[in-house]
Amino acid sequence: MRKWVIAGGCLFCLATAAGGFSWLGERRVLLAAAMAALLAMAVLRSGAARRQTLVAACLVLGLLNGQRMIDPRDRLVVAEQQPAALVGIVVPGSWQNAGDGVRFTLETTGGRRGLVRVFWRNGTPQDERRLLGAHVMAQGVLRPMKYFHNPGLLDWEWRRWRQGEAGTLAIKAAPAILPGGEAPAWRAWLWERRQALKQEIARAMPPADAALLENMLFGGYGGLDPELVRDFTRTGLVHILSVSGSHVALLAAAGGWLCRQAGLAVRSSALLLGVLMWGYVFFCGLVVPAVRAALMGSLVLIGNLLGRGPDAVLGLTLLAAVFLGADPSLAVDVSFLLSFGSTAGLLLLAPAVAERLKAWPRLVSLPLAVAIGAQLAVLPLSLAFSHLLSLASLTANLLFTPLAEGAMVVALTGLLAPAGGRALLVLSSLLLGAANRGVAWLSGHPFAVLPLRHVPWWAVALYYAGLLAGFYALTAEQEPQRRKACQWGAGVCLGAWLFCLLPAIDSGFAVYFLDVGQGNAAVVLTPGGKTIVIDAGSREAGDIGRRVVSPVLSGFGRRTVDLLLLTHGHEDHAGGAVALAADKPIGEVWFPANDYAPLLERLLIEHPPQRVRPVRGGETLALDGVTVDVLQAGGADDGTGGNEHSAFYLISYKGHRFLFTGDAPAQQECAAVQRNLPVEVLQVAHHGSDTSSDAAFLSACQPAWAVISVGRDNRFGHPSPAALERLNKQGCRILRTDRQGAISFEEQGDRLLVKTWR
Repeated sequence: MRKWVIAGGCLFCLATAAGGFSWLGERRVLLAAAMAALLAMAVLRSGAARRQTLVAACLVLGLLNGQRMIDPRDRLVVAEQQPAALVGIVVPGSWQNAGDGVRFTLETTGGRRGLVRVFWRNGTPQDERRLLGAHVMAQGVLRPMKYFHNPGLLDWEWRRWRQGEAGTLAIKAAPAILPGGEAPAWRAWLWERRQALKQEIARAMPPADAALLENMLFGGYGGLDPELVRDFTRTGLVHILSVSGSHVALLAAAGGWLCRQAGLAVRSSALLLGVLMWGYVFFCGLVVPAVRAALMGSLVLIGNLLGRGPDAVLGLTLLAAVFLGADPSLAVDVSFLLSFGSTAGLLLLAPAVAERLKAWPRLVSLPLAVAIGAQLAVLPLSLAFSHLLSLASLTANLLFTPLAEGAMVVALTGLLAPAGGRALLVLSSLLLGAANRGVAWLSGHPFAVLPLRHVPWWAVALYYAGLLAGFYALTAEQEPQRRKACQWGAGVCLGAWLFCLLPAIDSGFAVYFLDVGQGNAAVVLTPGGKTIVIDAGSREAGDIGRRVVSPVLSGFGRRTVDLLLLTHGHEDHAGGAVALAADKPIGEVWFPANDYAPLLERLLIEHPPQRVRPVRGGETLALDGVTVDVLQAGGADDGTGGNEHSAFYLISYKGHRFLFTGDAPAQQECAAVQRNLPVEVLQVAHHGSDTSSDAAFLSACQPAWAVISVGRDNRFGHPSPAALERLNKQGCRILRTDRQGAISFEEQGDRLLVKTWR
């Protein structure tokens, strides 16, 4: 019966995920067919019929459970900006302190339910003690969700909506605690204890080490250097930076070692470890990843209490069914999938890898098997999230994970020790510093990461089919012929998946106008595999260079930027250039010679490209058959860097012309194009502002397509009705990134194929 329970549980999990997709929700006839199958199985009396009934019931229950992800009833839906007063509970573990205020998540109650992300500019870290877990009313401006839609990147808006997120709320006044809705006293007590420990850490360590240790012990990413987060991400160690399942596992492992040294019985050790593990989880504030890890660890401890060896497959299956039964939106939660997948890799794959490495010293083979097992289980998910294969991950896990987590254990001991605690905290700081320097050195290696392009879902299915076949061939006792068939199947599936990851030999010519909110960023891919980037977005909604442009290029399989064209140095055009250059080395950068923006100076100082070319107009360059012409660049040399200094870049390929105009005002537009210069695609100047898109300029350009890069519900009112009217009179077909997401033009013979990502 065990295998049927596992089969039913797996089917329930898969059906829950399938039931959450909108296409299934629109075809409820499939649910009716599943119900009919269940009824047909129920009338049979044999043992086989009962097993089939279990599987059919799991299928139906999973489909019905998944429908909760897309059921609009009783769900808060925000369609447009509006003032609102929301009542709800401040979600534990959601509090984030930032330099410009605080952020937390409000779970609305009463009427329509949903999750709302609240930004409070005047909030302070001390407000967490009063509000966390409290029932409050918050008043402010409610806005719809704003996520970017770009090629190869996860559709966060789709996922957040299915996880119950409704929008954002910007508030100015403190949320009012409702009568009887005060935060539990134990939360306030734990907050005070955490603050006392943080002060002790701050007194003993430099600020950078203290911020890192605080996040490792208590959760969050507050106060961390972005470069440090980047280095840990590139080396596959980002999970160390905050409370995660690995910390709970480390604590349990340390406690287990102490129990063995003390000679405690198995059941006594299980009880003690359970108290220790859950005590740490509560002390951290019930951070979601730690709770999941504690539940998984509790499964093993319960098996020890009952005197039974843990059944990893059955336990994981039932635990997944419990999680998804309580919250079906976890089926699309990246954090849950990564943590659960890595746990499955530790329990199932790591022992098989360790068996193959048994001839190696145990000090090396065990950590290596753990790292390989965990990474193999979540590799496609990690690639889908970042498009980066961390070649340095195994080395980093072997060398620096023990160092960083050892520093955490030493720090915990120092915080709890009655004497000598300060010395232990200093030792922990030294260990963290060594780990940080090692990770930074490894991250800076040219081959630390390998960008891999986006693959479709069926390629991910091929990977897991090959992994399952390989695992079965390694562990199951079977005939040599069947084992060989499994090995061949694993090789074919994994080989096909790897082939899908390789970049195309001839990518063709394509231009992508990226969705970066209120800013500009575009990518040109040449037929020979070169990469041209025009502007790099802003830092207003997170650094666009790192958050959008670099991952998009990784999804195309590009390691470097051959040419960066900056129209001018304003924040919304050049703000992401520094972060982009940190991730993707730049061969050559062009910018207006009269533009003295600080962002350009910072780019040239921190990440100098191989060649720098200030342009004034008339410059040209041929790259893989793609021609770049500078029609005009900059106004008077007055020592300022305004919109009138925008450079006009004309990209040409086989008669297809694309004109990029930055934020140029109408006067500069007309000066740049003093004769008829037909272009096929025009990037509308200044995001559709009324001061640009002059009628005479549009008549000279005669664009067939007009692309407006603009943020949804932006505070400037872009694009203006007057500019849209002039574009319509010219006969342009208008595309907007706030409505269509990213927009691409791909060369298909004599025509351009247009795609959008929303």
